[in-house]
Amino acid sequence: MAGQRKTLTKTTIVNAILRILSAKGVEILLCAPTGRAAKRMSEATGFEVKTIDRVLEVDRDGNTVWSLDSGEIPGIPLFWVTQLQALPNGNVVVTNTHAEADAPQIIEVTRDKEVVWSFLDWETFGNNLCANILLDVDGLVIR
Repeated sequence: MAGQRKTLTKTTIVNAILRILSAKGVEILLCAPTGRAAKRMSEATGFEVKTIDRVLEVDRDGNTVWSLDSGEIPGIPLFWVTQLQALPNGNVVVTNTHAEADAPQIIEVTRDKEVVWSFLDWETFGNNLCANILLDVDGLVIR
C-alpha cells in the first residue's frame, strides 16, 4: 500500500503541474520510453503522450533515410520492436514484441507507413513473439 500511495502522490503532483502550465498557455509535449508507458501516462494525465521509441534506417553517413514512430500507424502502437526485415519490394516487416492483446505482433508496412498486413495471435504467443521468418519471399531479405 505504501508504494501505491507514493505513485498516487507523484501522479497528483505531475497532474497539478501540467494543469497549471496548460492554463498559462504553455505547449505541453509528454514523451515516454515505450508505447506501454505512453499509454499509461496518457491515461494518468489526460494529455497526449508520444513515444521516443522508433525504428530508424540510416545511411553510412548516419543520415536518417526512413523512420517509423509508434504513433504513425493508426490503431497500432509499437511497443518493443525486436526484429526488422527489409523486403525486396521495399516494405519493412516489424516484429512488435510485448504488444498488448489487441496490438498486432507482426506488421508489414510500406515506406509510406501503410499497413500491408498484420498478424495477431495473442492466445498462442502472448507477448513473447520476438522473432519470425517469412518463408515465401522471393529475393533477398535483410534481417
